[in-house]
Amino acid sequence: MDDDEPTKIFEKIVHDITSRIKSGELGPGDRLPSEADLMRDYGCSHQPVRNARRHLVEKLRLATSRQGSGWFVRGGPIDPAGPAAFLRHRIAELHNIAPAPARALQTVVDLLTAADEGGRKADPAELLGALAGAFPNAIGFDPDWAA
Repeated sequence: MDDDEPTKIFEKIVHDITSRIKSGELGPGDRLPSEADLMRDYGCSHQPVRNARRHLVEKLRLATSRQGSGWFVRGGPIDPAGPAAFLRHRIAELHNIAPAPARALQTVVDLLTAADEGGRKADPAELLGALAGAFPNAIGFDPDWAA
């Protein structure tokens, strides 16, 4: 086995499990294949399997572990429109009840989406400023601080 093989196996495991979640084959709360099953299926040692699981949990946040029970899918199938579309829909519903908080939350979603699309992190001061406009007393934030 050359030095590149464990990485290729790790990537294949991550890709395959992610694809199964995106397609809905694995749904919320479904148990992921066991370490032994993945080792057998991919013909590898435990290390690429553990690295793949760690990546699914810590980086992609698609899975979670339950001590003594195994690894499970977190949430549901990945929405191809992304979480921003889901949030925009929910914010539109909120707008009928509480327009000011809905506008503030929409601004936060817009800022996060723009940052993500630009490959950068969102500016915390911008996010807090957007929320402070709707909830100035609730979070005790001075919008002038962000300037």
